[in-house]
Amino acid sequence: MTTGTETGMADEITITIDGVDVTTTPDKMVIQAASDAGIYIPYLCYYPGMKPFGACRMCVVTAEAPDREGNYRPLPGSPASCTTPVMPGMRVTTNSDDIVELRRGIMDCSYRSIRTAA
Repeated sequence: MTTGTETGMADEITITIDGVDVTTTPDKMVIQAASDAGIYIPYLCYYPGMKPFGACRMCVVTAEAPDREGNYRPLPGSPASCTTPVMPGMRVTTNSDDIVELRRGIMDCSYRSIRTAA
């Protein structure tokens, strides 16, 4: 087996998205790792190959990552998956009831701002 150093590629890590183990590289954002694994996370402003900035907030998820002692700690708030880098052992949930409701609220606010501007 070759290492990332020998091949020039980053070493692979494993994260869990919606209960599915996903092997990815540490240079990716959560939305990229999910997409590569065939897991859909909704988004409006994300575009592969461009620097993400999390403006639309549609790709929010809940996530937790292990600390140095191996205890899982939640990431603060509901991070945008397009701006959240993967971390070894990270656990991500993309479609909990809370996240779906949050996305509905985001869409409602977006819709209202468009209607107000028109």
